[in-house]
Amino acid sequence: MDPLRIYDYLAAARRRVLDAVGTLTPEEYLRPFPFGLTTVGATVTHMMLSE
Repeated sequence: MDPLRIYDYLAAARRRVLDAVGTLTPEEYLRPFPFGLTTVGATVTHMMLSE
């Protein structure tokens, strides 16, 4: 397992997620949904804290 390759993959995945989240309106970003961490904002915050 190559740590640099893994890091590159994670960086690219994070970029794709943040690009997608960046297109959301504030209402969509904060809208509750019935699974996961309740909102996209909470999920993104969790992702950033877990890294």
